[in-house]
Amino acid sequence: MARHKSKDMETILAVYSTKDAESASLALLKADVECVRRKIGAGKYGNFLLSLNNYGEEICVDPRDKEKASQIIEEWRKQKTLRQNQEAAQTPAETAASENSRENNVLWARILAGVALAVIVVFYILQRY
Repeated sequence: MARHKSKDMETILAVYSTKDAESASLALLKADVECVRRKIGAGKYGNFLLSLNNYGEEICVDPRDKEKASQIIEEWRKQKTLRQNQEAAQTPAETAASENSRENNVLWARILAGVALAVIVVFYILQRY
């Protein structure tokens, strides 16, 4: 059914993740621009083999709203890039902290497992004698 709705619409953006498609279409809908999402790679008859692969999605808009949609998509891209840069800047410090806590957790788990094994061996030996 989406093909019939998107037949007269122009593709403004192609993204390769559902998260990006949802985010971009939400930005368009917030600005009162009607848009339709269409799977990339879907054939005329459903194309079973292509439907097994996730090629991404296209976002189509009405040709009359193309200029407004282009501006909104550019703003969306800038915000997405800004978020990615902020995440990349925060990642090294957070990664080091999470690795330290993970190493500590693994160390404590190994110590606890060793103590539990020692207790089990002691109880086993005590029951044998």
